[in-house]
Amino acid sequence: VDRKANYHYLVKWRDLPYDQATWEEDELEIPDYHTLKVAYWNHREMCIGEEPARPKKTKKLKKVKESVSDKPPSSPAIEPTIKYEVQPDFVTVTGGTLHMYQLEGLNWLRFSWAQGTDTILADEMGLGKTIQTIVFLYSLYKEVCGLE
Repeated sequence: VDRKANYHYLVKWRDLPYDQATWEEDELEIPDYHTLKVAYWNHREMCIGEEPARPKKTKKLKKVKESVSDKPPSSPAIEPTIKYEVQPDFVTVTGGTLHMYQLEGLNWLRFSWAQGTDTILADEMGLGKTIQTIVFLYSLYKEVCGLE
């Protein structure tokens, strides 16, 4: 808001780098704004079922009573310090394959987690830190908590 009570917005324009962002006034005429707005609401309706005419402000989640306690199990279903010699079955059924260094990273993450040691995966880009993290979290979900 400037001294004359006009609103200004920092706009990052499509296909331009951030150093070419500009400050624009509230009343800026945007080409195809109405068409893009309708397309946005149609997409939102398709994804989450909101009516374009009246969007929901927030969704209140109903707490469902479950027989499962909120407490973690007293002991894991499978010991996370046990080293995988081959990739877990839940990775194989997806058709994916872990490289040996990714399997070693998975084992290290599981062992460190079981010891209560904070860890950071760091290596060059493109070596699969994301998939190692996903498989690690899923192994905890499936094996340690015993969830299906």
